[in-house]
Amino acid sequence: MGRYALASRMRMPGPQVFACRLQSISIRQLVASAPVPGQAGEGITANFEPFGTLRGSIGRLIDGGFSMEIDGGSEDDDKLARKIDWYKRRTFAGVTDKRRHRRFMPRDPRSAIVLHSGMVLPCLVIDISSSGAAISADYEPVTGEPLAVGRALGRVVRKLEVGFAVQFLEAFEIEIVEEMLRAPDDWQRAIEERAAMSRFDLDEVPTWSLAVG
Repeated sequence: MGRYALASRMRMPGPQVFACRLQSISIRQLVASAPVPGQAGEGITANFEPFGTLRGSIGRLIDGGFSMEIDGGSEDDDKLARKIDWYKRRTFAGVTDKRRHRRFMPRDPRSAIVLHSGMVLPCLVIDISSSGAAISADYEPVTGEPLAVGRALGRVVRKLEVGFAVQFLEAFEIEIVEEMLRAPDDWQRAIEERAAMSRFDLDEVPTWSLAVG
């Protein structure tokens, strides 16, 4: 998992940093799942713990995310290549999760939240457990707000740096909780509706380089 910021969102109200999940990476390009895809050619800054902060532009939109063309130079390329090589060679050690309900990343992070008003918005599921989920979406809920993630009813219990945490009204068996949150059709429909509603406004917003430290 990582996070990203779009140039067009830096001077707009609402969330400006979103969670994303890396699908692939090279020294020239990365592909990520994301709740707010932006526009092709738009400036973007992304950060993934193993690779640090990467700057560039959106190359193209994909189903459920985007590809990013990474800015670099010979020295930056060498550093990133070493990090990618280290990551590929790394041996993952199991770490015991001592929380009551173990959290894990879903196989497909795409879902949708349904607000009390009936509005449906695309979201990215950061991680889930039998009792709740961490969500990233283009929405700022208030603590205690009721909503549904996929087919799971819950309430917002706290804000996160890249989203918010939802506690389900009832705990699910770990074997079915992932299926309860799956909503690929709602995700796609919400993405299309959001794109149609915002296309005119986004066309009016100029792109600029991000200055993120």
